[in-house]
Amino acid sequence: MKKKETLSSKLYHPRLYGWDDGKIYFLDDSGRERCVTEMPDLLRELEAACARRFAKTTLAPLDEGVGAASAPLTAAPAITAPPQCKAPDIVIDQECPLDLIVLSVGVSAVRCRLPDTNHMVTVRLSRQPLDPIIPGTIISIRPRKVWRYARNQYISAELLSARIDIPALGMTPLGLTKFGLWDPREEMIGGDGKLVNNPAKLYAFDRRIYDAGVRTEYEFQQILPGNDPENPDSDPILDAVNLTDVGDVPAARKKLMALLAEDPRCLDAHAHLGNLRFDTWPDAALRHYEVGKLIGELSLPPGFKDLLPWSLIDNRPYLRCLHGYGLCLWRLNRPEEALAVFEHMLWLNPTDNQGARFNRESLLAGEPWEEYRDF
Repeated sequence: MKKKETLSSKLYHPRLYGWDDGKIYFLDDSGRERCVTEMPDLLRELEAACARRFAKTTLAPLDEGVGAASAPLTAAPAITAPPQCKAPDIVIDQECPLDLIVLSVGVSAVRCRLPDTNHMVTVRLSRQPLDPIIPGTIISIRPRKVWRYARNQYISAELLSARIDIPALGMTPLGLTKFGLWDPREEMIGGDGKLVNNPAKLYAFDRRIYDAGVRTEYEFQQILPGNDPENPDSDPILDAVNLTDVGDVPAARKKLMALLAEDPRCLDAHAHLGNLRFDTWPDAALRHYEVGKLIGELSLPPGFKDLLPWSLIDNRPYLRCLHGYGLCLWRLNRPEEALAVFEHMLWLNPTDNQGARFNRESLLAGEPWEEYRDF
């Protein structure tokens, strides 16, 4: 006897779902999550579609089998399931440590991706703080409990270790665009703010930059999820800065984390997360800056000797990461490493819009971080 088909057997697992951050997400055909809540126009369209549907249709109460006595469902259009896009369940061996790529860190959970897959999991650590965990790092955990809720897989776990291993993230390097040539004879500015006419008077390091001659200028690809090129007021980084300025640091951090959950190559998000930690926790700030720095360097060929000038604005996120990284090294009493960072910045951007030359001189003079901070 053929089994009667019920309405519930026609329904498919939804691709729209909620997460514990209170937002609505859509799982696209590639298995990538898209945050509907952060797309106001799309959210309004969905709300309007729901309002139209529920205004026209009233369904009778359903039980597991719709029998002859049940109200007919002729008022409702036929439900046809589109191709399934359910992320496959991943079997988690709770006896073995598990490596995960960190995408974002919330108040009580860490959003992660399994390496070499598009499979997302949410990790809750057992009685351990989340502060040491940084987006763009790899954590090793020992699973204790695994469950699924609203299409999301959750793991309760013990944190074993965290490490920075950018090549293991499997990300596509940022694009690099070639621009014009930089000629020190025409563009190098001396300490007096004027064009250098007599290179013999330059300090040894600046003389090496001058003697390197003509070099090519490049600009990084800018990754900024949620930015509308047609609307100059849609900059989510500027929104985060404004939130910080008014004292709402948790909201600023949440916005920056959302950008990295969408694309971990958003270097400006790494830089500004480092800024949020800089005053109170330089070790954590250092890791934020370092991850952004290393993601940028995936795009640079070995031994890169050309320029990434500040005047090409999409280079600024990378240069901000470098600057913060150097300051943290100095603050953590690692002066030799800090000196190398500031000299690298001067080589990439001889115009020096960030004060790297002054930092270099202070380090060469043996000045401790405390004197720089007081200044």
